[in-house]
Amino acid sequence: MGGDDVTPTEYTLAASPFTTTAAASTLVEIETTGIPANAFVAGDYIYLQGLTGTVDGIDTTFFNNKWWQVASVSGTNDPQINGVETATAGSVSGGGSSASFYHDDVSAGGVVGASRAWGDASSASVLVDALRTVTMQNFGEDLMVSNRGGPIYYYDTSTNVTSGVPQDDMPAIVIDSTISGSTEPIEVCDSFLVSESHGHTVAFACNDIGRSTANNMLIRWSDRHNPFVWLPTPGNEAGGRVLREGSQLYGGVPTKEEIMVFTNTALYAMRYTGGFETYGFTLITKTWVRTLVARSQLWITWSSSWVGISSTPTMVRFSR
Repeated sequence: MGGDDVTPTEYTLAASPFTTTAAASTLVEIETTGIPANAFVAGDYIYLQGLTGTVDGIDTTFFNNKWWQVASVSGTNDPQINGVETATAGSVSGGGSSASFYHDDVSAGGVVGASRAWGDASSASVLVDALRTVTMQNFGEDLMVSNRGGPIYYYDTSTNVTSGVPQDDMPAIVIDSTISGSTEPIEVCDSFLVSESHGHTVAFACNDIGRSTANNMLIRWSDRHNPFVWLPTPGNEAGGRVLREGSQLYGGVPTKEEIMVFTNTALYAMRYTGGFETYGFTLITKTWVRTLVARSQLWITWSSSWVGISSTPTMVRFSR
């Protein structure tokens, strides 16, 4: 089979097509039919389906619905592939009488559910979830990193770098309660940023104090110039706020005078006020703001832009 628009060709395997090659070996041979001689060469791929039963101590169903790279070709021009389990005796055949295969030279995973003909709808269920995103921010000369749904890590270049070369045995540390001086650090967050103007680390859709699960509308910020202190006290500027408009925070974009905070339905301005609350929040608009893609916000000069949708569901628009 060739280009992108060619229907995959399904071939039938011989009866009892699965044969172990030797005792204590993972190499098995697949007897093919209906395909030209010398069709397989080492490095090709074969997609197997319909194998049944256990052969010589090996569960043949494990080989179904996967692409396998051909390790070698037998004297009868049949492909040989390496599994995981080892054979007990060797030279034992089985696998049923209704199995089939596809032959291609594409990389593994190029086809999923290859039994479908071109243009046929998938009958398999589809798992939909948010993308795993990574946030990276400089904190002075150091680096802070967080995976979506995880804690915040801190990489100290003065400790972890020697003559400009990162040391493999000194990875980034997670900001947690085991660090001396750390108070109520973030355990999970969707994203975070560091305010260059005021030095606070700001976490979005994060856990509250004393909790380990995320509140999708909670913003928390650390003390000024200290990403390890998150517990508000009269002597620091740590704090937090739960926003009301929307059901999911999509993060923020720092500007010259404020942080523009996006939810799935609204846009807020987060401005430093000092004093007891540290930050004040102003609802800018909830009209024409439905963020289509998380992380689609950006700041250009004095304009805040994002990818969203209008009241016409099919219309993608840029707003500012």
